[in-house]
Amino acid sequence: MSNVRIAAIDIGSNSIHLVVVSVSESGRIELLDREKEMVKLGAPVFQTGSIDRETFTKAVATMRRYVRIADGREALDIQAVATSAVREAKNGLALLAAMGRETGVAPRLISGAEEARLIWLAVQHALTPELPALVVDIGGGSVELSWGTAQSFSHGVSLKLGVQRMAHDFGSDELSSKARKALAKRVRQALPPGISISARTLVGTSGTIRELAEICLKRRGAPDDGKIVCIQRDELVALADDLCGMTADERAELADERRADTLHVGAAVLEEIVCATDAEQIVVSDATLRDGVVLDYLRQHHAWQMPALPGGARQRAVVGLARRYGRASPADWHVRRLAEELFDATHRSLELDARSRELLGHAALLHAIGKRVRYKGHHKHGRYLIKNGELYGFTGEEVRALSLIVRYHRKKLPKRKHKRLRKLARPQRKTIEKLAALLRLAVALDRGATQAVKDAELTRGEDGNLMLQLRGSSPQLEAWAARRGKKALEKVLNSGIQIAGGQG
Repeated sequence: MSNVRIAAIDIGSNSIHLVVVSVSESGRIELLDREKEMVKLGAPVFQTGSIDRETFTKAVATMRRYVRIADGREALDIQAVATSAVREAKNGLALLAAMGRETGVAPRLISGAEEARLIWLAVQHALTPELPALVVDIGGGSVELSWGTAQSFSHGVSLKLGVQRMAHDFGSDELSSKARKALAKRVRQALPPGISISARTLVGTSGTIRELAEICLKRRGAPDDGKIVCIQRDELVALADDLCGMTADERAELADERRADTLHVGAAVLEEIVCATDAEQIVVSDATLRDGVVLDYLRQHHAWQMPALPGGARQRAVVGLARRYGRASPADWHVRRLAEELFDATHRSLELDARSRELLGHAALLHAIGKRVRYKGHHKHGRYLIKNGELYGFTGEEVRALSLIVRYHRKKLPKRKHKRLRKLARPQRKTIEKLAALLRLAVALDRGATQAVKDAELTRGEDGNLMLQLRGSSPQLEAWAARRGKKALEKVLNSGIQIAGGQG
């Protein structure tokens, strides 16, 4: 498959979204452009059953603008889909016909079940390691729930619990105790039976859930990188209580004012769904319906295949970012192998899991991308490039971890007082410290960028100290660098490390 550019437009009950992507011959997906307009098609539909003239005109104008953007990006095809509000509006088909006449692009009206499937497809591609899962998407008119495994979609349902609809039925200002109980009852009655045992992992998508996640971040005092986080069950319950007790004006002070009239009911709906399961948290994903539209189109028209192995899309994203800055060289792959060897020898002592091993491998491939900006301080430049690199398929927490592992692979050791570390929870901070220490030593073991160290075996001697045996083609330089680079790992292991070898 040669490089293709595809645009997808999602005509939702809250917002109309555009995304334009480029898909390379290797299958890597690169974001080229995106737009969002909160047209709120659902607001008039759930009040009167029709889209009013002003909203109708705004929606057509938005579609016209998006098609111009897609054409300017030389998109091969533009796929547009419409969901809940258009499905229910008496003049919904008239709106789609007007959009087709104005732009030459005829949007498809999709069912709730199809919407759930496409959202699942996007999550499956973006968050393979998190599956199997229950995926929750809270839109303006409906809530889509979908189930499946890392290999396949199982089934999905669409529930009439969207935030525009619920705000119309229960109020856009603060909710009384009676209204809150009625809302909770409606959600519980709508949920399919067996939901409590079907969700090993909960994944949340949509703007409403991401907005709730951002508020949770602020409350924790954690940095907001605009990407993905996890919402804990207890903080969601507390946040829903607070939002439902606020007026719309008060919510506008706390969150995006365009969502102030619906965010409280969104939080209440999500709370009921989460509490109906055994999940303690919800992973918030940037995967969207429009991503699913793109992926579905590629599979049907360009023989594009979902990665066979978990993390395949993530690996492609990392390699793509590394190549963008002239990296993913043989030396980088060698550093990755050495880092993984060190991890395998120490992970039990360091109490690190398989996910940490994956992050270390990705960080090893990216550790030198900052050199493209400037050699001096390249660890800091690397942190910035990773944080802003649009790493498709990674959570915000993972992107932050990768950027900090690279940041601390050289020069100063991480300390709790550092600005970017002090807001992290202690377990996160300690994991970053351990992985950065492993990467620091792995980089030292290829100091000459010649792959002189063919094997690095780390074992514990009778005296309790560790011995790092180097084998290769006269790696004297690497042995010297390792003696300098081992200190961080010695600190986290609370053990000395002797370096042996250095001869061919």
